[in-house]
Amino acid sequence: MRTRKGFDGAIGRALPVAAIVVLALEFLWMVRWNWAVISRGGEGWQTGDWLINFAGGAVRRGALGEFVFRVVPSDGVLIAVFLIQMVFLFIFCLLALFLYLRSPRSAPWFALTLSPAFLLFPFLSPEGGLRKELIGLTALAWLAVSLRMRWTAWKRFPALLLFVVGLSAHEVTVFMVPAFVFLVLQFEGLRKSGVWTRVEAAAYFASASAAVLFYALKPGSPTQVDAICRSWRDYGVWPDAETLAVFCNSAVTTLGDTTLDAVKATAANFPGYLSLVSLIVLAGVPLYLLRVPQRVLFLAAVQFVVLIPLFVVGTDYGRWIFVFFSILSLAVLGLSEEIGEQARTIPNWAAVLYVSLWSLPYAGTPTGWSLFSQVAYPAYQTLAQQVVRISPWLG
Repeated sequence: MRTRKGFDGAIGRALPVAAIVVLALEFLWMVRWNWAVISRGGEGWQTGDWLINFAGGAVRRGALGEFVFRVVPSDGVLIAVFLIQMVFLFIFCLLALFLYLRSPRSAPWFALTLSPAFLLFPFLSPEGGLRKELIGLTALAWLAVSLRMRWTAWKRFPALLLFVVGLSAHEVTVFMVPAFVFLVLQFEGLRKSGVWTRVEAAAYFASASAAVLFYALKPGSPTQVDAICRSWRDYGVWPDAETLAVFCNSAVTTLGDTTLDAVKATAANFPGYLSLVSLIVLAGVPLYLLRVPQRVLFLAAVQFVVLIPLFVVGTDYGRWIFVFFSILSLAVLGLSEEIGEQARTIPNWAAVLYVSLWSLPYAGTPTGWSLFSQVAYPAYQTLAQQVVRISPWLG
């Protein structure tokens, strides 16, 4: 019995180091993987969504792409997308890892931080993990660090700035506004909040409201989709007509879809998407283990209601689940000093298995790809190749 406890204790002491090593290796893997994608010309959704611009007039999702096209020469556009994606992913992971290292770092905190529905999601589902919600989540991570470190309002300002950038890049950020307001109000408490805190919370709400108005006035149209595709062709991003056609039938086409089209596309994924319910329950396990306070549960309820439109008109259910649990995880990590050691006790090895044996697909039904399979498959493939090479000698 002592041996078991000693072994599990050694695992517990190694959890912080394991978190750093896993995220460092995963990030290096992602750099290599995404560079290979960019070197082939990018991918219609993962890359094309970042290059929607104002070629056909102001339109939702177009501000960031417009900025890239205005400041980057044609031969550097795809590289610029690669750098933007990697920078946001790096900062997002770094801030979340910092929060974990400031937490009690017990097994439930490890499971929360490296959950496949939170920090591991971009690496286990890279096709959906490098989308524009990274901007809003990075802003929220900065605000969560600000709360944990009790930073002044001026140090919190980058979160508001990034939030506005996220709003201009993709409408998914607007659905995160309850979490931003929630975290701002945690600095002093709702009843004790001063004038500046209320102004800061109001700034998030006002920015989101202005963004919603812009989305309503500039939703996009097939004419604008054609104009954006022509700008890509004229700029020479994809000179090959066949490749250009692929991109013009990917992320940018959603600007020309009606709400009814989007609802029909989402409904077509049922009943298959019901298989995600078990993964949602699994993703919620660390929150149960940490005995999160009631106000976080209130945030979860509000955030779920606010996110419902995404689940109605967006087919990428894994991304929306990732956004939901990232919001809650960052809020809990920001409050880790208050939550403290009240978590339920589980073996440290159980936390390692939890983060290793499942994953969340960004779209579609579960595929079974996990951290364990991500590590084991290359090793198995290498071993199999060696066996094939020596098999003639064995015969």
